[in-house]
Amino acid sequence: MTFSTVKESIPLFFFLCFLDDQKAFHSAIRSQQAFEKIKKKYPEQDETISLIQAQAQGLQSFKDFFAQKTQKFSYDFGWMIPKELDLNAWRNFQKNTSMEEICVVIWTSIFGFSSQQVSEALGLSDGTVRYRLSRGLQKIGAGL
Repeated sequence: MTFSTVKESIPLFFFLCFLDDQKAFHSAIRSQQAFEKIKKKYPEQDETISLIQAQAQGLQSFKDFFAQKTQKFSYDFGWMIPKELDLNAWRNFQKNTSMEEICVVIWTSIFGFSSQQVSEALGLSDGTVRYRLSRGLQKIGAGL
């Protein structure tokens, strides 16, 4: 994973979690700082593991934002989202899904990280990660 990929994936992760420009921006700044600290402390650790850990830390810092379930963004803020893209299914998914399930869906199904990488980064069993992924994907499917 390259540094530019890391820099791009951190704000995208938080945007998908919150669908709120300002919340994503502030969370991404803290998460980027956490990522740099983790990489400095564990330079031999896989960058994907470090990235997931930094994003999880950033999410914990802003979990109150997540609980609010408010969504406010502008297509002009800089997100590479086509204006014709309908985000209603993702919004409904967010309203009916736990933070843990949303994160696992983003990490595995959108970013393409393996369930093993996610489980190692979070200190969970692979079965727990796959269970959360399964529940999250079922909820997305039900909303389509």
